Amino acid sequence: MELALSVLGIILAVAIAGWEYRRANRAEAALDRVFNTLPQRLVADLARMIDTRTTATFDETRTGLTTQYADLNGDGKPELLVSYLSGPHNISLQVFGMKNHWEFGLLGEIFGQTPTDFDVEDVDDDGIPEVSVVEIAKGPDLPYVMGLRDRVSYKLTTSGFVEVKRVKCYSAEDLREALASWHASEA
Repeated sequence: MELALSVLGIILAVAIAGWEYRRANRAEAALDRVFNTLPQRLVADLARMIDTRTTATFDETRTGLTTQYADLNGDGKPELLVSYLSGPHNISLQVFGMKNHWEFGLLGEIFGQTPTDFDVEDVDDDGIPEVSVVEIAKGPDLPYVMGLRDRVSYKLTTSGFVEVKRVKCYSAEDLREALASWHASEA
């Protein structure tokens, strides 16, 4: 009798362990589905929070929100990039991803001074893409309306974005013309 109860106990323990194992696998699969759909749900929630109607008069076809995915930190997992107009002459980019194994949140943010989109490209040939945008030129100390711009590239680091490259989008002749126009307007 004692042996029969022992065998029955072992069989029952194995059955319970198998049932718990199947239950844990289903729970893990459900958790994976949640993590895989989290960025899409976040985008949908952000789209509801941010007014996606056209917000600028310079281009009536442009909406206020764009999203894309790219692996900006080289961890093999894509981050969520959300860009939106933040005024008639500005654009903002926020990058969301996994901060650690369990925490999803904001990894970095860039504010552009022109209403052009951000581009994702590997500008330093290290295999990890950077974010590039056209900004007001830093070299000549001229106002925004003079139109001199630089193409600036940023790398996502653990502490946010860091500028890695700045290329002038204007020639010496463009600068001379802008300065001549500026001096003529002051006279």
